[in-house]
Amino acid sequence: MQARLITTELAQYVKTEWDLSPSPFDAALDNIVVLTDKIAEATTGGIFITTLSQEQLNVAAETGVVVSVGPDVTHLKIGDHVMFGRYAGQVFHRPSVREEEKAKKDVRRPGMTAYRLMAGSEVGAVSK
Repeated sequence: MQARLITTELAQYVKTEWDLSPSPFDAALDNIVVLTDKIAEATTGGIFITTLSQEQLNVAAETGVVVSVGPDVTHLKIGDHVMFGRYAGQVFHRPSVREEEKAKKDVRRPGMTAYRLMAGSEVGAVSK
């Protein structure tokens, strides 16, 4: 099955799915934590995107899934797919379990999952 792609002005991103398991982070007050969508490894025309370009475009991701919601946020819930400003919030990284396993085999570059911490008001749209 082909992954669902989200096309933005910059690139095409693979939609991130969240299984509603507990987040590794707890958002405080009116903040949310978003797991950003990842850039597709190849364009629809079959051109592969270099690792460096993928990393740069992942930082500029404009969509993702909410994984943690602060107690003061009433209009969002965990699992909502949201759109936000290109450089909204604070980007931080954490390796996923699968990426940690890959990193043990490949010492050149450990894989990292990108999260964003932002105010709930920075979200521009929520997909249904």
